Amino acid sequence: MSQRNSLVVGGVDILARYGLVFTDDYDLGFPEAKTSYVDLAGGDGTVDLTETSGAVRYKDRTQTFTLFVPRCSQSEAEAIRTKLATYLHGRKYTYRLGVDPGYIYRGRFSVGKLTRVEHKAELIPLTVTADPYKSAGVTTLRFNARGGVRVPIENGARSVCPTIEVNHAAVVGYHGESWSLSPGAHRITALWLDPGESEVIIDTDPGAGEVVWSDMGSKTWAELAGMTWAEVAIGGAGINDPDTWGTYAGMTWADLADRRWLELGHPAAESDAYAAYVQYERQYL
Repeated sequence: MSQRNSLVVGGVDILARYGLVFTDDYDLGFPEAKTSYVDLAGGDGTVDLTETSGAVRYKDRTQTFTLFVPRCSQSEAEAIRTKLATYLHGRKYTYRLGVDPGYIYRGRFSVGKLTRVEHKAELIPLTVTADPYKSAGVTTLRFNARGGVRVPIENGARSVCPTIEVNHAAVVGYHGESWSLSPGAHRITALWLDPGESEVIIDTDPGAGEVVWSDMGSKTWAELAGMTWAEVAIGGAGINDPDTWGTYAGMTWADLADRRWLELGHPAAESDAYAAYVQYERQYL
């Protein structure tokens, strides 16, 4: 009839705390789109204004759960419901569900009346009016962006404005637009990441490559013999070539489990003068 799951609300697993069990008839809900149509008087059909803001907007989702209180008297069940209501009823929390692992929800809880069932058990209905999107958490990328790096973005279903932090004056590009950043953390109000996959370009040394021959002074060809053209172009200061597998000799896949390909190819320590950080929250319906 039922399956044991977790419901962690505000850091507390209320099922474990109060000895409750989810029944199988839960409903996680799905947000309804906020549609807008204008009727054409004297004409066919309607004008669809749903996406005039640039994206589809959604209503809150309604989630329903039934909590099973096993092997107790009605008075004991009522005492549990009272404790549950004291903690949840009318309050808004972030919470996690064992039936939907990996996501964080946020919503306002409502605790219903007890219902008596067979075998001396009680049912407590629980309703949540939740935000339309659930969060898969915050993604943070850290890398060396000297000379320009294409940053692959794997966003969720909602357009988000990322936080970009640089230790050096930098240039950021997205969809043909570009912005100059001073050292520090920034949220560019005109830069919103598309849902799904996209790419941001960041260069934490935008002056690299502007050296001309006269800047090389009295250097001879022999003195430049051990340098690449890229190193010559930035005045011999060196350039951040992607690391090779040899850099990680002796390490296992487990050692690198939390590192992304971008971070493996362009590693940066926190003190790296040319380090860049991109942080954004992935949200899904």
